Amino acid sequence: MSARFEDLREELLRGGIAPRHVRRYLRELEEHYADLYAAQREAGFDQSDAEIRARALLGEDENLAKAMLEQRDFRAISARFPWLVFPLTPVPLVVLGWALPVLLLVGISQAYRFMTGATAFIAPDWYRLLAGLLFGFANFAVIPLAILLLTVLIWRQRLSILWLLPALVLLLPLVGNVHGDFPTEAEILQHKKGALSVGIGWATTDLLGQVTGHYWRLERTFLILWPPAALLFMRWRKRLKEDAPAV
Repeated sequence: MSARFEDLREELLRGGIAPRHVRRYLRELEEHYADLYAAQREAGFDQSDAEIRARALLGEDENLAKAMLEQRDFRAISARFPWLVFPLTPVPLVVLGWALPVLLLVGISQAYRFMTGATAFIAPDWYRLLAGLLFGFANFAVIPLAILLLTVLIWRQRLSILWLLPALVLLLPLVGNVHGDFPTEAEILQHKKGALSVGIGWATTDLLGQVTGHYWRLERTFLILWPPAALLFMRWRKRLKEDAPAV
């Protein structure tokens, strides 16, 4: 997208217009601008004058933005109801992230017909390895990914970073554990049964205990906090560029 509409783009995003509508609108403006520029060139104006005249004929940014900002249907839900989206979506988002590996493994067991009874099945080595990888990923990465997703949403909509606070308050102390024990054929002959457990809750220990505990580790805390920190850094750099004197 051309830099000529960068200020308009920022104004629309800050006004709550969904990014997909902003992209489509600016694409249409670029096409209209190209037609106006071509008409000015055919009228005999040189490149510089044709660009200036075409941009003037297109209209001021204020009027172009007003035409979109008045359309409430183009506003993103996260921009219209941030007080509802950011406090209520983090926990269901994480629960869904923990549920997906379980549903995937159940689907695979059904597709490959591992079942040997109502609840038992013989798990091949590759299935046990896949389960370990999926559960390990879910236990360690789902919460950081949820924070990353919400941070990207705030960045795309140019919302205040303070809207991340409800998510951080809810998810920093949240502890989940998805674990499965799938026996091999030899273990089934020894009457060993499979097990699948899913746990979720908020840690009640002190912060030092959370950081040094078995599940709540420094690495996971860093993964949760780096997206908000990166967003703050990017906005700080952008403000520095905006405040810098033109050369």
